[in-house]
Parts: sequence; structure tokens; C-alpha cells
Amino acid sequence: MRVKAKFIIILVCFLYPISLFSQENDPFKIQRQNLKEQYPYPELSQEQMYQDFDTFVEIMVNCNPQYFVRKQVTQFDMLAELQKYRFAIDKCNNTLDFISLLKKTINLTLDEHCFIGDNVYMYRSMYYEDVVKQLHISDKDFGYNLQYIDSVFYKNEPQISLIYLDGHYLLKNETVFYYFSDSLLLPAGTELYSFNHLDIQDYQNTIKKRGSRWDFQKNHYYNDVIEIEQKDNEVEILLDNTKHKIVFSHVVEKKREEFVNQFNIKPQILYFSSDSLLYIRLHFMILSPNIYAELKSYKNTPIKSILIDIRGNPGGNDQTWLSLLSLISSNNIKYPFCLLSNNTSMMNSYLKSNHLLYKNSDKNFIEVGGFTSVYRIIEQETSIIKSSKKNIGYSGNIYILVDENIYSSAQSLASLSSKVELIKTIGMPTGKIGGQGIDAAAFILPNSRLIFTLDIALDGSQVKTFEDFYHDSITFPLIPSIEYYQYWYSPSRSEQVTEIELYTKDQLFQKAIEIIKIDNH
Repeated sequence: MRVKAKFIIILVCFLYPISLFSQENDPFKIQRQNLKEQYPYPELSQEQMYQDFDTFVEIMVNCNPQYFVRKQVTQFDMLAELQKYRFAIDKCNNTLDFISLLKKTINLTLDEHCFIGDNVYMYRSMYYEDVVKQLHISDKDFGYNLQYIDSVFYKNEPQISLIYLDGHYLLKNETVFYYFSDSLLLPAGTELYSFNHLDIQDYQNTIKKRGSRWDFQKNHYYNDVIEIEQKDNEVEILLDNTKHKIVFSHVVEKKREEFVNQFNIKPQILYFSSDSLLYIRLHFMILSPNIYAELKSYKNTPIKSILIDIRGNPGGNDQTWLSLLSLISSNNIKYPFCLLSNNTSMMNSYLKSNHLLYKNSDKNFIEVGGFTSVYRIIEQETSIIKSSKKNIGYSGNIYILVDENIYSSAQSLASLSSKVELIKTIGMPTGKIGGQGIDAAAFILPNSRLIFTLDIALDGSQVKTFEDFYHDSITFPLIPSIEYYQYWYSPSRSEQVTEIELYTKDQLFQKAIEIIKIDNH
């Protein structure tokens, strides 16, 4: 959740929060179960299905600023693809068939903030209640959506987890492939060449889904999973230097043990005297008092470099890294900030009603790549991260260790490397549209009452081409080996790292140290 600005789109949207509750310790679990039982979802007529579908498309046309960027950069025309799904409504026999169709349309946005989920689980929380009241979202609406989540959106569908490495697709986890009574165990790192008689990249090109990534070097989309949708499947792999074709019906992956509540993973601060390096590991962008208290102990420590490790960080709140940087740096950090939205009547009406129109009328719109007035400026300023009076007295470069799995406010931090000279990123790009922004907004469809979230703003700072909207450039790009991924995704690896482990086993950390030493000389 990003918090540069917060606002509500009247009638159709509300703020998207990140749930702070695990499923096992959720105080609203009983309430939600009662809602599901009390309000069976409605059976929609085809006319109502068409109305909901067309409303969804209208929202995408008017409120999705990422569509035009992707069309210009990758030639993916989301709206054209959406219209193909409209013809499938005639084949929907009931409401859940239609909700399954809407799930596919939501995936076509490729926006990871566009989904149904946590906003529904925040039912009756103190944070959420005022917004719900203002937008007239009823208990019945929540009951419907809780059933949609369980029946369609978060069913455990079989899949094969992948690592995309410089154009190659490798098994992320040790995986058992089953076909009737036969089974075959394949180790993590096994390369896949084809799936269901299609070259693996050709197959990936046919799949456009929420979270798909764009490889700027090879000019194609890629995904980190293969979803298994049919009974019999065929995959071609390399085993013992020979290509083999495996027919299978289902798979079982040996994954890393998941934490019950990832929000409880504490940030780490380590000092490595051999390199005079302060290492800060942030698993999640959420305020943690202990990390700021612990920083005080390093105020008089000889620090040549600071490395903030946000690999795998799924986001949270911008205030986390803003506060962290203010405590680290002895200087104020200035950077340009420009927030854009679609220049459409729906968005402009909202901006006007919420007093968010940019005051300088001469610079109300932005022109990119020869297209005039595609986007409206919501906010434009020079932002300043003021150095805290309690800062640790550091004035050198700040290095950010990143990978392809950072997201949301973690990407906001990484994007500073192109705006602030002393901040440098090391690692891998995400292949997704990043940059700074605001909380995702949510929308509700008129008949199914399906609630979904959507990014409605783009980071327009320092944008000269449509590619710049991705804010995905890395100061020091790295391509690790498969051994790195085997270490990083090892079931036995702990989230709390040690100095020995980082220096001897973590390939990306080792390369980061080499770069920092060269850069500092």
C-alpha cells in the first residue's frame, strides 16, 4: 500500500488496505462466515452479466492509466483482449461461471494491485468502516464477495512454479510429476523446453495474466508459473543431457515452509566490520519500532557503506522507507515527484470533486512520445526527505539490493535510484510498472457486486518515453546463476540471515559487495 496521497472515488471505489491479520488469528473470521451463510450470491441474468462486463470495461477505459503505457511499450492491447471475453458470456450458465470469466478479465489488466481480496477481508475493521459507510457497501455485498473469493478467486489450482533466467525457464522447486500410478521427481533448476506441444516461450506468449513481466532485452512477456488446467499435460525437460517428454496429470512441489504471519518477520540490522558495511534487511514495508531504536547504536560506528536488502519485499507503506532514510542520511534527500491520472471525463469529474486538480493550468497535462493530453497531472512537486535530528550521521551512497520479486512500496524505494544520485540499486529488474504512487482504489460492479482494486495513478517523474513509466532501471544490473536461486528458495533457508551465510552462500550479496568496493574507490 502506497501512501503518497489518499483519496476515494465516489460511487465506485474505496481505498485498498493490506490486511494485518493472518487467517488463523482473524478476529472477523466468524463474522465473515456468518455473512457467507446469510447472503447467498445472486443468480444473474445474461443481461446483468453483460451490464457488469461492460461496466468493468468502462472503468478500465477511464481509470486504468497503465493500459496506454503497455500498449505503446509491449503492443499488448488489453481492451481488444477484453472484448474477446465478452463473447464468452453466452456460455456462462450461472453466476460463478461469470465470476470465473471476470477473474480472467481482471488478470488481463496485468496490474498486481488489480484483484479481489484483502479489501473484503477487512470487513468491519476500524480502519475500514468509515469508507464502507460512505460508499454504501452493504453486509450483503461482503457476503457475496467472500463467496466469490472462496469459490473462484483463491481456489488451490495446481501449478508449476518457475524461475525465469535470461530467457530460460527452470523449475523453482523440487517437483514430483504424477501420471496415474507413475511418478517422477525432478530437482529444482530442471529446464523446461515445451509445454503441451508449444515451445515454452510461445506458450508464455499466449498467457497474459495479472503480474506478467516484460523482458526489455528480449521483448516478450514471461510468467513465473504454469497453471495446469487440463487432465493430461506434456512437458519437455532436459535430464542427464537428454531431452525427455513427460506426460503428467498433476504435480506436487516441495516449497519453502510458509510463515504463518509474514508481518511478524522482524527487520535485521547487521554490521560487518571487515567492509565497514551496515546491512539492513527489510522483509516487508511496515513500520517496526525496533529497527529505528536499533539504528541508534550505530551512530558512532565507522560506516563506509549502507546496503538495504529488500529482495522479495511485497510492499506495505511508503512511510517505512521514508522514515528509514531520514534516520540514515545526515543530509536532506530531494527528488522529483509527479503523479498522473487518465485525462477522461470520469477521472476529471472525480479529481474536481475531490479538489485534486493541479493548480498550474499551463502544465495541467503531460506529453509523452508525441501524445498530447493523454494524462492529467494530479500532483507535482519536489519532495524532500528531511534528515532526522536522530540520524546516525551517514552521508555516503545508499545501496538497495533488489530482485524481480519486489512490489508496490518496495518498488517505490527502488525507483529513487533514477532520481537521487546517492541511491543506487543492485540486482534484477521486476519487468513491471513501478515507481511511486498512491493507494490502489477499489470498484464495485452493479449486479454481481464484485469488488476489485485498481491502480489509478502513474509515476510521471522524469518521464520522456513510455518505457520510463516502468521506473524499472537498475544502477548495477546482475544476472545470478541457478545456484543462487537454489540457495535462495531452499526449504531450509531461514529468513533471519547471518554474516557467514551472506558472505559464503548468497551470490547476489557477494556481487553487491564487489560492486560497492569498486564504486567507493
